[in-house]
Amino acid sequence: MSGYAELRSNPKPPEESYSSFLSPYIHFGHISQEEIVSEVLNWNLDGSWTPGVIIPENKNRKEGYFHPDPNVNSFLDELITWRDVGFLMFWKKPSFRKDLSILPDWIQKI
Repeated sequence: MSGYAELRSNPKPPEESYSSFLSPYIHFGHISQEEIVSEVLNWNLDGSWTPGVIIPENKNRKEGYFHPDPNVNSFLDELITWRDVGFLMFWKKPSFRKDLSILPDWIQKI
């Protein structure tokens, strides 16, 4: 988990990467998001994470909401937010599965 927030997107060989490599295991149901979230929330807290750790003032922010460690928040943002946003886009918008034209103009320019 250490270094995930800053180094996750840096291209490196697999043995030096900060990627979790969990995508295929999640996709094929070998491990659930719930299992991963539970382990990640308790990382560096000796299993003592409770909802009281959540900082409501940081709602709608990537950092500082779920956990005091920015690496945990960054990982959970990828696992929960972006995975679910992508899933819902493909599920709710069948045209998105074939055509990227439904994306806003600003993102099509990227």
